[in-house]
Amino acid sequence: TVAYRNLVPGKTYTVSGTLMDQRTGKAVTVNGKSVTSSADFTPDTADGETKVDFHFNTKGLDDTTVVVFEKIFYGKAEIAAHENINDKGQTIYIPSVKTTAIDKKTATKLTLAEKDIHIVDKVAYRNLVPGEKYTVTGTAIDKTTGETLKDDAGKDVTAKASFKAEKANGTVDVEFVFDGSTLAGKTVVMYENIYYNNKLVG
Repeated sequence: TVAYRNLVPGKTYTVSGTLMDQRTGKAVTVNGKSVTSSADFTPDTADGETKVDFHFNTKGLDDTTVVVFEKIFYGKAEIAAHENINDKGQTIYIPSVKTTAIDKKTATKLTLAEKDIHIVDKVAYRNLVPGEKYTVTGTAIDKTTGETLKDDAGKDVTAKASFKAEKANGTVDVEFVFDGSTLAGKTVVMYENIYYNNKLVG
């Protein structure tokens, strides 16, 4: 959302935005191109707000802090700009997630095909917002088929944990509990996603 002041009602303006990497101070690039967006708007009043949307693939941008730089143009003339690399209100945090799954009983990656299996997946995250609450949801995947693992009752093997990020970087444990009596010989991979306010962030 872009807030503006002292524009001329009824005139058409263009707001143009560029995503900047806070760490490097350079424009964020995807497939070799800077991530930009623009939108035309015609204000009804001198002061108000308008929106400019960015649509881009975040693959490869793990653990990146992005800041939105914006300019307003009337025709080709730049009449306003907001380019503060430290503006928290313009900052977007793209986290990274890495996981390590260990069987609780064997304390290794080897799991016995038993009725009561407990697998603890340690999720290491980076670049979350300290003080905010997140939810990690996990799904067990059969590596051979690529499909969600089913327990002995035919139910999907999933788990989740909610937590408050005390620091930007940290870990949280997600425990999978399921009946694995019929899973001898299978290789299982745990997939984890992090959500903030029900929106996928990592």
